[in-house]
Amino acid sequence: MRIVLLLLLIAFVTNTGFSQQPVKKEIKKPIPDQVPSKKQIQGQLAKAVNEINEQIVEQEKQIAEAKKNKADAESIREMEEQLAMLKKQVEMMGGVSKGISKVADKTFRQAVADNNNTEIPKKDVARIKMMPDKILTDAELAPFIKKVHSEVEKLLDKNDKAEALKIYTALKSEKKSSNEINNIVSNLWLSGYPGISLYITGKECVANMKDANILNTYAAFLTMKGGEHAALPILQNLNRNFPGNSTILNNIGQAWFGLGDTSNANRHLGEAVKIYKNHSQANQTKSKIQKSEGRTQESIESLKRSLEENYTPEKEARLNELGYQVKFEDIKFKYPVKAEPLGIERFMFSIPAYPFSGGVAAETSRKEWDDFRAKVHSAKEALEVIEETQKAKADAYHKRLLANPLLLKPYNNAVYKTARRKLDLLSAWGQERILAWNEEFMADAQIISQLKESYYNALKNTDDCGAKIGLATSFMSQANAILQDNNAKMLSLQKQLINAGSNYALYAFTDRSEYELVLTSMKISFLIYLAGIRPEIEVGCIRTEAPEGRRGSLPDFDSLTCQYKDEIIIPPFTTIKTECNKMTTEFDIDTELGLKVSLGWSEDLNSGKLTEGSIEIGYEVGTDVARYGPVGAELKGELGVGVEITSEGVKEVYIKGSSTIDLAGVGEIATPVGTSDPKGLSAMSGEVKVSWNTGAKNNPSSLNSSLSGDGLLSPVNISLR
Repeated sequence: MRIVLLLLLIAFVTNTGFSQQPVKKEIKKPIPDQVPSKKQIQGQLAKAVNEINEQIVEQEKQIAEAKKNKADAESIREMEEQLAMLKKQVEMMGGVSKGISKVADKTFRQAVADNNNTEIPKKDVARIKMMPDKILTDAELAPFIKKVHSEVEKLLDKNDKAEALKIYTALKSEKKSSNEINNIVSNLWLSGYPGISLYITGKECVANMKDANILNTYAAFLTMKGGEHAALPILQNLNRNFPGNSTILNNIGQAWFGLGDTSNANRHLGEAVKIYKNHSQANQTKSKIQKSEGRTQESIESLKRSLEENYTPEKEARLNELGYQVKFEDIKFKYPVKAEPLGIERFMFSIPAYPFSGGVAAETSRKEWDDFRAKVHSAKEALEVIEETQKAKADAYHKRLLANPLLLKPYNNAVYKTARRKLDLLSAWGQERILAWNEEFMADAQIISQLKESYYNALKNTDDCGAKIGLATSFMSQANAILQDNNAKMLSLQKQLINAGSNYALYAFTDRSEYELVLTSMKISFLIYLAGIRPEIEVGCIRTEAPEGRRGSLPDFDSLTCQYKDEIIIPPFTTIKTECNKMTTEFDIDTELGLKVSLGWSEDLNSGKLTEGSIEIGYEVGTDVARYGPVGAELKGELGVGVEITSEGVKEVYIKGSSTIDLAGVGEIATPVGTSDPKGLSAMSGEVKVSWNTGAKNNPSSLNSSLSGDGLLSPVNISLR
């Protein structure tokens, strides 16, 4: 037991990351895994303890501040629970650190080495031998599924089994179709009732062997509960009947991976990726296999494709470990944006013309530029007054956050995290291009300086007014052509940065006060740049007074509000509401089914017993399962929605360009919305079809051991012979 606990702590201290974003650090080339010594582990434990102690101090300050500000009792209670958990971690680490010296060196090194290799499961020859030695026909599959269902039934908690039977009987009495039952069990699984889901799904598969989608769901559930050897014969039969389906191919690959057969896993996952190159789950597991085989660059490319489908900080952290630093263009932003959010282009059109002629024309241009800069300066000063007011509002919001950090909870979603990371990477993207522009600008500045010197020297050699005007014209024609080109490049870059920045910022901040302050800062910076544009103006000589160079008033900046509002209903009882970057999820199970089970959402998912999985949700009129099979990740739709689920519950909802919903971390769900109807999927005619994609387990060896005690599927207890 001490070794198991020690390994958990080693994993913790060697992979500690307390922020949602990957730590920014220098990316180094990956080095072969090395087994740390006892001294190194103790040092890492001590460092982790110090970091947690710092968090304890900060948490105590926040609790004191919350009590002082009379925050609500529930918020204070949750903060105190977090504090107790941190203190418990320190106590546990201290005890383990003292006990390390009592473990034999050889035992210690072997335990750590085994822990480092848990990403790729060991080949489970015993379970592989239990499988049929051929692909089952439809006739042969029926008794096989009856056998599996019978074995699963023996392992279920009796209360869950009774409740599942009651629900299934009610559904059949209401003449629910297999597709409707499939949607219901998918909701039940997501809501923390895997045992009930397994029973109902198996029961329906026995009753209706013709519905390929619910057969796929059953196989996915079996895989996610450690029964890969029971799932594979079902999936192989489906693959024969529905060749080229990315969902089935992915599930076969993930099942083989769970059994430790990386060759078969890689082959089927590769076929899934050929059909849909950005398949999130297939690419993630391929990346793990490729890394284990020393193919680091291929591992990086696979993970980049998964990242393109859906960004998560975890994927970026893994890419960092592989030696790759994520770039701005690697992350796709699939949420509604405006092409011209602030009206920057109108300001660009208000810039005076560059002078290319000397004499009166040059003097008139000088007056126009002076008038333009004066108006820009006035606009900047007006914004600076507004900025001070906005700073006060943002400060007040930050104080509310300190008093109640739970205000941030609805923003732990893909919209916010993707936008925030895009905003961070945009800064680096812009800086790189600004530095390149500056090098070009400085080189051109030397050319202009030489042109100006030649111009001034030429002026000394003539007193003729016309000649001086000609010299001024010649100089400005050359110098301002260079400056105009340079400033056009910078204006284009400024436009890209501000348009992208303001769009991302709309989703990347948790309060309107923060967003408005950032936007005002962007506007001020842009005006400062405009005021700094200075063409070369040389009159040369002037015979008559130049007219006034007053121009029209400056345009106003456009205002920007978030228009992204969505309500996705996964029938019959899951509702996901998103408003800009704020997400809430409701599971109205008790109302719909009268479900009374002791196992709750948080309790079950926080136990860590769920492995990875995903759902593809497709909208199809008629839902012709017999013809098309399960929904594939490659299914195209005008818009997609993703739901990510981890061991902590529903983690995020995100938009997809295609119609899959990525549940990266525990899988993916996808739904082609294809409509702006705020009522979501339930407002459509036709049926919604839900198809599950499984994903690789984060820790296969420990997962299988934990499953053996959860009253569900233990691999050693599912007998197929």
